[in-house]
Amino acid sequence: MILLVSIKAKGQGVGIGTTAPDPSAKLEINSTTQGTLITRMSTAQRNAIVSPAEGLLIFNTDSKCFESYVYSAWYSVSCPCPLPAAVSAGIHSPSQIQIVWNWNAVSGATGYKWNTLNDYSTAIDNQNTTSYTQTGLSCGMQDSIFVWAYNSCGSSPVSILTQSTSPCNSGKRVFITSQTYTANLGGTAGADNNCQTRANAAGIGGSWKAWISDPSSSPATRFTQMSSAYTLINGTLIANGWSDLTDGSIANPINRDEFDNPVASGAAWSNTNINGTFNTSSYAGCGGSVCNGWTLDNSCYNPNCGQLGDGSSTGSYWTIGGASCCNQYFRLFCFEQ
Repeated sequence: MILLVSIKAKGQGVGIGTTAPDPSAKLEINSTTQGTLITRMSTAQRNAIVSPAEGLLIFNTDSKCFESYVYSAWYSVSCPCPLPAAVSAGIHSPSQIQIVWNWNAVSGATGYKWNTLNDYSTAIDNQNTTSYTQTGLSCGMQDSIFVWAYNSCGSSPVSILTQSTSPCNSGKRVFITSQTYTANLGGTAGADNNCQTRANAAGIGGSWKAWISDPSSSPATRFTQMSSAYTLINGTLIANGWSDLTDGSIANPINRDEFDNPVASGAAWSNTNINGTFNTSSYAGCGGSVCNGWTLDNSCYNPNCGQLGDGSSTGSYWTIGGASCCNQYFRLFCFEQ
């Protein structure tokens, strides 16, 4: 077999693919359809080269770098810097007032940025976290955010994540307060005011009252007794109307606060029977004084103490399942009117 290669020698220069190699070059290779393939080897193979010459050049198949031997060591001459791939959506978690956006980690990315506009220059750096909670939204609305992955080389193409908040409902909402209080609430009116204050702080609107009773006031007398559903802020069903709420059990525990955050320890001042009336019985030694009508916080003796509901329960204990001294701190169940 005879291999024919077009080589033109002119003086000391050699030309491949050209009849006129540059005078300053010992070798000139010219082609519009092929490249020059330099010696390729692994790091182990490179290190096995005996007495490499100064200026020896290879392509390292492990590091994907061009490397040269200088000053008695191998140095990278040129390495690729790949941009991260576009972000792919994870499983988002919506409620009526917020969306927890989730996306999948991108190989080679060192961080992520997001924006409500398609503008990387003003995007918020989420660092290496692949989740972002967007609050202050309205129920039943579709929303989108723009997300980029980035590394030292630059940023990925933009990804648009889209999700709707939970549907609005025609019923009323329920939450357990994020804050805790002693039994010195300023009476049931003061407890109602605390619920309203927390709802205002969360920006969820509505008129709110506390599920709490004293001898002269109870949910059965203060509440608007709805025929439509009671739900948590995120739309989770609590009861299908007043009669369902007061039948001794609820559909799900009241265990999320006004910001729709989960509440792990959810005991709440109550002293209220399952039918929404004031509990006159001596439960756990607590009598009818209920911390002097919810105005006392320096007492820890029976019968002057307060009865509690349990935010983790769906049975009758949700409204009356314990008792405590008046100077202890507990939450409130708040119902929209």
